[in-house]
Amino acid sequence: MSEPMTTGARLRIARLAAGTSQDDLAVKMRTQGWDFHVTTVGKIERGERKLQLDEAVALAAILRTTVGVLAGTADDGDFRRGFNQALTEIGQATKDKQL
Repeated sequence: MSEPMTTGARLRIARLAAGTSQDDLAVKMRTQGWDFHVTTVGKIERGERKLQLDEAVALAAILRTTVGVLAGTADDGDFRRGFNQALTEIGQATKDKQL
């Protein structure tokens, strides 16, 4: 059995599926009044910082997803499709050395 995906990993997938960089996401959070920086996004994605519920609500709105998807509690067929697309794009970018 595989380990469940972390909230940080789900955030990263949602961000990539939305075509948003860590920096762009941090800027969008700051414009909404959050003290977010690119390092904040990276720490959450790596599991080094917990994501607070109110932050998850704001992030979900920016990324056009749901808190349930970020938390792993939603029926996430659309998320899985986005996840698979993001993995494909990551693989291609790695091949092209764009990441």
